[in-house]
Amino acid sequence: MLKMWRTFIWSFGSLILAVAGMSAYGHGIAEPRHGGVVQSANDITFEFVSLPEGAVIYVFDHDEEYGAHQMTGKLTVLRSEGTKLEADLRFSGGNRLSTTGLVLARGDRVVATISEPGNAVLVRFTVK
Repeated sequence: MLKMWRTFIWSFGSLILAVAGMSAYGHGIAEPRHGGVVQSANDITFEFVSLPEGAVIYVFDHDEEYGAHQMTGKLTVLRSEGTKLEADLRFSGGNRLSTTGLVLARGDRVVATISEPGNAVLVRFTVK
């Protein structure tokens, strides 16, 4: 009888762990849609895309475009040689925030501070 209970408990525990693992797997970081770097914060997904003339951050909520019309932000770029650059992020239509006038290099670390009424988030990226 004791052996049967042990088997039941181990089986039930394994089932619970498997179900918990599947639910965590469903909320992983999404694949990039625009060739950028993807990070998530506060259940919102941000895709950072470096452009020759600046950068764009695309905003998604559960794989759907999230309107960024009330968002503002700031990019802080930490260069590998130790210098620091800053630029404002502005709404640029749909789910995009963008900045111009920055030339980014591979390996630069970017910290985006993004705000909307009642909420602020800090997201970190590394330029590919």
